[in-house]
Amino acid sequence: MLVNNKRKQILTGLVVSLILLWVVGTLGHYESLMQETFTNIYAVVPLVGGVLGLGVARQWGGFNSYLGKALSFLSIGLLLTVLGQLVNSYYVLIAKVDELPYPSFAEIGFFGAVLAYIAGAFYLSKTIRLVPTLKEMSIAKKSLILLIPFLMIVVTLLVYLYYYDSSSATNFQIILDFAYPIGQSIFAAIALAVLFRSKDLYGGKMQLAVILLLISFILQYIADTNFVYLNLAGLWVNGGYGDLLYLLAYSATALGIQSFSIPTTTYQKRPEEQ
Repeated sequence: MLVNNKRKQILTGLVVSLILLWVVGTLGHYESLMQETFTNIYAVVPLVGGVLGLGVARQWGGFNSYLGKALSFLSIGLLLTVLGQLVNSYYVLIAKVDELPYPSFAEIGFFGAVLAYIAGAFYLSKTIRLVPTLKEMSIAKKSLILLIPFLMIVVTLLVYLYYYDSSSATNFQIILDFAYPIGQSIFAAIALAVLFRSKDLYGGKMQLAVILLLISFILQYIADTNFVYLNLAGLWVNGGYGDLLYLLAYSATALGIQSFSIPTTTYQKRPEEQ
């Protein structure tokens, strides 16, 4: 428990420092500081969060248990976002572009992260045997699980209908533009369903962790939708509030993973996890 608390303190310190940097840069109108510094260093949060997250996953058995698999994939998702950020940093620092190209090689990391998050949410649902328990949920909870992803997709479509110009978009871009919100709605729906049954996840001790993951998934959706909106409108600015949204999303994911601390009792794999 002490080790996990220290890890969370490290992550929290990084996040607070970067938020303060963004606030100072924004209020002080230091555009160069924001565009060349903040936008290229906040990837340290998913980097540290992903590496530390793999350590937490090992505590739960790694790929030998459902929860270990869930945390492993979530951590890999964070590391994949670092890959995407590194590619974008190349465009900003070396290629000296004013507007980030989209789609680009960065999508290997960013969309790969979406797939990894879906896998993580899937194995998290397996941990509490979600599918059989869905039948026991109330109509209200089932409706909410379906409503959240539905609203996410509707909001995205409204943004696209207002600004989208498919005539200038490649087939690959069109696929990505719709794949991102669909993928994010999937893992948000699974996370919400898991939250409803989180009392069954090791006696409810992991409820806060699941809440943080759900918040992170929603923040990730908001950040990506905001990027698409600003990019289509030609308003995206490196180091702007859009990058702050990504920082908050990565931070919530990293802290959520760290919140899956080992209970005081010794962990043993259940028969179905063998």
